[in-house]
Amino acid sequence: MSALLNTVNHLFKGLTIEYLPNMARGALVKVLAPITVQQASQFVLANVNLVDMIHPGLDKELSKLSLGQLDWLNADWLIEAIKYDKPQLASLFKSWRKGRNWLERQCDMVKDKYAS
Repeated sequence: MSALLNTVNHLFKGLTIEYLPNMARGALVKVLAPITVQQASQFVLANVNLVDMIHPGLDKELSKLSLGQLDWLNADWLIEAIKYDKPQLASLFKSWRKGRNWLERQCDMVKDKYAS
């Protein structure tokens, strides 16, 4: 497992900022697959911090990676990234100001924690 994580780490370090958003989009769609509009609404209303929900092992590995500045990561990018696979969620965040603001805060927290 450690060798695999080292390999992944080296691969990420070699990637340019051009490729990371596409990889993040794929991962995001997979993570959001089971999330319903109702659940997302509940997250927003309860002001859930999604960064705190990241599995400790994944958190540790993400912290080791050189992910760059992540300037591209914002609510607009996320809505665009999910609009084909999760159109209801994209519509929710696009049309609901409170939801969009919450989403922007989530993106900022990810950048604060993982940007290098």
